Amino acid sequence: GGISDYTKAIEINPQYAKAYYNRGNYKSKLKDYYGAIADYTKAIEINPQYVKAYYNRGNTKVALIDHYGAIADYTKAIEINPQYAKAYVNRGRSHYFLKNKWNACEDFKTAVFIGDFSTAEWLNSEGGSWCKDM
Repeated sequence: GGISDYTKAIEINPQYAKAYYNRGNYKSKLKDYYGAIADYTKAIEINPQYVKAYYNRGNTKVALIDHYGAIADYTKAIEINPQYAKAYVNRGRSHYFLKNKWNACEDFKTAVFIGDFSTAEWLNSEGGSWCKDM
C-alpha cells in the first residue's frame, strides 16, 4: 500500500520531504493522526517552506481538537503563501471554534478577498450574516 511505498522511498532517500508529506496524508486518512503529524513535521524540517505540510498538519491538529496548534500551522502557511485562501478559511474555523469570532470573521473576509467563492456565498447567506455585518 501507500504507506509502505513511501516508507521505502524514505529509506532510499531520508531527505525526500514529499514522501513524508504523502505518507502523512495516508496516515491521516487512516486516522493515525499522531503518525501523520510526525510525518508532516519531518517534511517541514526538511523543507521549512512546505506550505501544504503546514496546512495538512493544521488540519490533522483540528481532528485532534488542537485548535491552537492548528492556528499556528495555518498562520505559518499564510506567512509562506499569503494567497492561500483555504488556510485563511480553516484558521477562521479554528478561531470560531475557540469563540474568537472577530478573528474568525477577519480570516473569512480575507479568504473572500483572495477569491474563495464558496466562502463568499456563505458570507452572503443567513449562516454568514453574523460576520458580514462585523
